[in-house]
Amino acid sequence: MNPEERDALLELLSHVFESNDDIDGLVYLDIQKILYHLRERLDDDNAVRELLPYYWYIDGTVSDTVQEAVNHGLETGVLEASPTTRTGAGEWYELSAERTPSAEGFARDDLEAAKREIERTLEEDYNIFANHEEKIEGIYEDAPYDFQRYFKLNILFAIEQFASGRPLYLGTENLASEIGTAEAYLPLHPAFEGFNRIFSRYVNTSKRYLKLVNGDTREFADRFKQLSESVWRLYCQQLRLQEHDPYYDSKADDWSEEYERTKQLVANDLVEFRQLLDLEFEGGEEAPRVSEESTWGKIAADYLDEAELSE
Repeated sequence: MNPEERDALLELLSHVFESNDDIDGLVYLDIQKILYHLRERLDDDNAVRELLPYYWYIDGTVSDTVQEAVNHGLETGVLEASPTTRTGAGEWYELSAERTPSAEGFARDDLEAAKREIERTLEEDYNIFANHEEKIEGIYEDAPYDFQRYFKLNILFAIEQFASGRPLYLGTENLASEIGTAEAYLPLHPAFEGFNRIFSRYVNTSKRYLKLVNGDTREFADRFKQLSESVWRLYCQQLRLQEHDPYYDSKADDWSEEYERTKQLVANDLVEFRQLLDLEFEGGEEAPRVSEESTWGKIAADYLDEAELSE
């Protein structure tokens, strides 16, 4: 994007604050999702819509141009960022009093129409004041595959509870059953065949693990959580390849290579986790060797959080 286009998005972001006096700051998830809903409301020939290409990823819809505009806002002093402890937030973004964004050379009629639609977005489509879980649930109402909603909202949430030591509502048997049910929601698109095979191994491994542990001891719960997050990330890497605007076609080869690397790493981790279960619960004689390429430290630590901006 050129500076004028980045300023156009920043002027729209500024209008979010102007639309409601109670909005004193936004988390990055808010910025991405508000502008996504705006894009869905705009006419196809609106110039602002062309600035908002999206793809589906780990926390729903993501636009690299939105991230670029936010980075530009921070560099030019239009935006200020500070750490926040809000769940899933990353950083807290506020408008600076030093500079007001203005895209004077941009199509003014289209920009004003977009501002009106932002007000409707805030009234009807996106509740800034909802908690993080409610926001994610709202995003996944439009998910292109049922598997996304089921695994993200049902299973990952329960596994996070389990790993944190909080009680599971219906115990480990119910969690194992839900993981098994997720297999019925796997996408039938041929592009997901490789992931579906990996997921079937994950289902079998999860059932075995959850049969061996209980809600009190929870051995290796953190490691199981990391494995589950890695499986989710693998799915999202394939999802990104299938569900993106043409703007991102030039990235498809790199995305595909990343997916293949991750697939091998997750497959290795599944083997290692089964070896660990053999050792700890079945009386194995030799401790499993953790590969240097293991995702326990590599993928889980690098687990993408769209709340954090990169250069």
